[in-house]
Amino acid sequence: SPPHTGSSNQFTVQAGALTKLQVLMPGETATPGIAPGKTGTVNPTLAGTAISVRVNAVDDWWNLKSSVTHDVQLSSSDNLANLPPVTPLFSGTRQLSVTLNSTGVHTVTANDITQPSVMAGTSSQILVNPGNLYQFTFANIVGPVTAGTPFSISVTAEDQNGNRLVDYSGTVTLSASTGSGTVSPVNLVINQGLYTGHVTLTKAESGVSLSVTDGASPPHTGTSNQFRVNPGALNQFQVLVPGIVATPGISPGYSGSPNDQLSGQPFQIRINGVDSYWNMVTSAQDSFGVSSTDLTASLPANTVLINGTRDLSVTLNGGGSHTVSAYHLNNPQIANGQSPAISIIPQNLDHFAFEQIAGPVNAGESFTITIRAETNQN
Repeated sequence: SPPHTGSSNQFTVQAGALTKLQVLMPGETATPGIAPGKTGTVNPTLAGTAISVRVNAVDDWWNLKSSVTHDVQLSSSDNLANLPPVTPLFSGTRQLSVTLNSTGVHTVTANDITQPSVMAGTSSQILVNPGNLYQFTFANIVGPVTAGTPFSISVTAEDQNGNRLVDYSGTVTLSASTGSGTVSPVNLVINQGLYTGHVTLTKAESGVSLSVTDGASPPHTGTSNQFRVNPGALNQFQVLVPGIVATPGISPGYSGSPNDQLSGQPFQIRINGVDSYWNMVTSAQDSFGVSSTDLTASLPANTVLINGTRDLSVTLNGGGSHTVSAYHLNNPQIANGQSPAISIIPQNLDHFAFEQIAGPVNAGESFTITIRAETNQN
């Protein structure tokens, strides 16, 4: 102490013969001459994101063979990976771009195309996490379903490559091609990238689809396959009069206001056999009768539905406001249908006339007026 030492002259150690290929992933560094020929920890990546992979031509001890210009081809345990074409090495090495699209743990392998006897090199494992939220995907909805009857759906939050985002949780808005107010619930809560639950549609229609959207700008969306919604069982009658339009699936089953009708003049009404949500049941051929709050009305005889509906003529003769109803002749479980109130105008009404108003009157104080409905002869 101190130790006695000695050093040789300097000399060159050349790489041995080419025996294998080496694949380095992001986060790794080559360590020629030291097993296992590399150091570091592979960085995880996101599905759909390109990474740089280095391929080296090396000897048994991972020393670079800089004279090698062989063609190499990459493959991967990810069958959906985007890989470069066959590429030549430059001075025994080449950096290549690879995109892994499937989540999970994967590897990349390099094969020597020029000299197949060279041992292929397989990378360390790399963890591929889901990418950023790109879309929502519905599981296939098997139809037909029945209006008013809940059915199951599944919605998955996915990245651009269709991988489920297990770290995603959030609320999305559900809508239906059948229109506003015809689907419930309207808010779905996605947990760990998945919603599974029941929804209800109230409007019967073919070619129906569901859609979801989030609050992002621009929003992430998803739309289901098309399927059919059938009406439920016959539950009630619906009475439509001029000015009223049916709105199946949406309470109260119609929109608009009845047109005024002249006393003694016939007008057309439509009687529909509908389910609980005002969808026409086209298979209904049931017998029914028509009544009115106008006891002097001229009403059609008892008749039957044809393909779930029937157009009839009605004449209301009394003044004031009246309704028209339809009732089942054989099954009291089928609810009656009633129109909104219709204003009946006397047939010979020509105008309204005020009696003379004696003035002056005081602002803010009530006073009496008289209005008469008159014919053209007063």
